[in-house]
Amino acid sequence: SLKKADIGVAMGIKGTEVTKEAAEMILADDNFASITAAVKEGRTVYNNIEKAILFLFPTNFAQALVIAVAIFIGFTLPITAPQVLWVNMVTSVALGLVICFEPHEHDVMIRPPRAVDRPILTGFGIWRVIFVGLALTAFTLWAFFWMKGQGASDNLARTVAVNAITIGQVFYLLNSRFLLDSSLTLSGHRGNKYLPLGIAAVVILQLLFTYAPPLQAVFGNEAVPLGVWPVLIAGGAAFFLIVELEKLVIRSNSGL
Repeated sequence: SLKKADIGVAMGIKGTEVTKEAAEMILADDNFASITAAVKEGRTVYNNIEKAILFLFPTNFAQALVIAVAIFIGFTLPITAPQVLWVNMVTSVALGLVICFEPHEHDVMIRPPRAVDRPILTGFGIWRVIFVGLALTAFTLWAFFWMKGQGASDNLARTVAVNAITIGQVFYLLNSRFLLDSSLTLSGHRGNKYLPLGIAAVVILQLLFTYAPPLQAVFGNEAVPLGVWPVLIAGGAAFFLIVELEKLVIRSNSGL
């Protein structure tokens, strides 16, 4: 029975050595309630891995696509290679790790079990990567050309573009806390104590990136006028709402 079961379970205290060897799970405390706790923890870990992938893949796709579009069409690079490296360092560490510490979702134990052969990057995941990647690319290119239209230098326009793609990723982090459920609630953003810390770290690092003379010299940045920030934040909020609209459409079509 233990061999044929999907997951054979044996008692760790009263169980025989034969059953322990045949089982895939051993209850160290002989308490069957531990199975429920283990399943809940396992589902949450899997969900967080999926969330992390669907956060990092679209954002990295957007960074590559911004440069690819510039090369293909033949205009000035909106973001330089060192700036891409900076964005990766900031978002991957300060934001990417935050999503790994998401708490249990309220319905995690009433969902049906996933298929054994289900890939972690499903058709939905591929769609999300492409959709968010294209939207974030559009936001970044818009910020760059908006500044160029204002007569800004290449360095200033690039600095604004880097901040635009970073702000977009901060807002997308809020989207990513729930793959399909709405993120348009204040209560929905509680429970992860690392979330405000990660966002605060990104804000501080981006301010240093934008205004600290040593970093300006390294990355070729220029100080961003204060009047630009409200526009970038509004653009990030619009990007957030676009992703929420996409989630709403998917929920409606799937009956969730």
